[in-house]
Amino acid sequence: MKIIGLLLVPLTSMVVLWGVITAVTAGESLELRQYKTVWTNLRLPAYKLISEIQRERLSSAQLLRNVADESTVAAQRTRTDAARDSFTQLSSTSKDRSEEIRTQVDAVYTQLDRLDSVRGEIDAGLSDRLHSVEAYNAIVDSLYGLHRKVALIDDIPIYEQSRVVIDMGYARELLSREQAIGLGPVNAAERRLFTQIAGNRRFLIDQGLAELDPALRDPQVALISSPAYQRMRMMEDQIIAGGTPQGWLSTTEGLAKSFNEAQLKASTLLNERAEPVADEVLSRAFLLAGTALALVIVSIAFSLRMGDRLSKELGALRLAALEVSQERLPHVVAKLRRGEKVEMPELSLASTTVEIDDVGQAFSTVQQTAVEAAVGQAQLSEGVGHVFRNLARRSQTLLPPPAHPARRHASTGPPTPSSSTTCSNWTT
Repeated sequence: MKIIGLLLVPLTSMVVLWGVITAVTAGESLELRQYKTVWTNLRLPAYKLISEIQRERLSSAQLLRNVADESTVAAQRTRTDAARDSFTQLSSTSKDRSEEIRTQVDAVYTQLDRLDSVRGEIDAGLSDRLHSVEAYNAIVDSLYGLHRKVALIDDIPIYEQSRVVIDMGYARELLSREQAIGLGPVNAAERRLFTQIAGNRRFLIDQGLAELDPALRDPQVALISSPAYQRMRMMEDQIIAGGTPQGWLSTTEGLAKSFNEAQLKASTLLNERAEPVADEVLSRAFLLAGTALALVIVSIAFSLRMGDRLSKELGALRLAALEVSQERLPHVVAKLRRGEKVEMPELSLASTTVEIDDVGQAFSTVQQTAVEAAVGQAQLSEGVGHVFRNLARRSQTLLPPPAHPARRHASTGPPTPSSSTTCSNWTT
């Protein structure tokens, strides 16, 4: 049991390590596979909602400039509400994926709850153009914050490209803000905000194009190089200078639509890239888990076999020691006491372990030494017995023989030896 206990510690550690490796590797695959679920339930509904809010912001700015009627704004608000309800329903199924995502989704819900109050202020004439645009901007910023939160993925290339695509999408959002501000003559505060937004948009586009891979960059480069984009750049410069260019809405409307299509295409392509990567990671997880499991099984089988062999050898050594102490040596001592000759066979113990074999040889040496000591003791006892027997025989020869009975009855008195008799007796 002690041997088994010693074996259980490393074997249990190996099993736990195998479980951890399998869980981590499989978790990476599941994380990549959930990227598609997050895209379907969070990012795609958020993109659709952003597009509708951008259109509502533009229509509200037109309403405040008296270039759109209330029916157009109401129709757009209906479409925005439908996109908001769809986002709320789908996001509720995936927002509990992590604490960060749940917090960001709740922040989006909070901003969406302000949408009705923003509309009420616009309808009541309590909000100017700049304040209305900034109110819609806050809602869109919360949605892009959600994009950045759910874009986290363990695959570094996909994450880097996804981050750049989100920045390019935010550049399109900045273009939509410029579009709403530059619909007509702008005041000083609107021109300052327009200048800031235009600079940020140009910076994001220049930075993003340098980091995108060719498959994602080419559609964006085609847009940046188009005559419509160059014309829009010149109109931006005119607004920054305080002018009011003609055709601003029609020029930016076509570009915004093209940017939306490029953004959605790039995001969809990244989502498609994650699936084969997830399959590859899952295959690698299965291969690694299978190999580790096979090694664990081989290790367990080898350890149990070695432990069983060692247990058997120790058991045989124990039986041999008991046989020597309880049977062989007492039997030898009994035979020696009876004066019989003894032959002690050598202790034989088959073992593949050097230490156990050495202990067996030591027991055999102890057995031989004990037998030799017992034989020597028996020989010593027998020698002492011979000495006493010889001494006894010699003592008997020194004793006088007993007197003859007839002589004792010949006279009644003690004899009076003569000198010749005395001499004769002493001679005898």
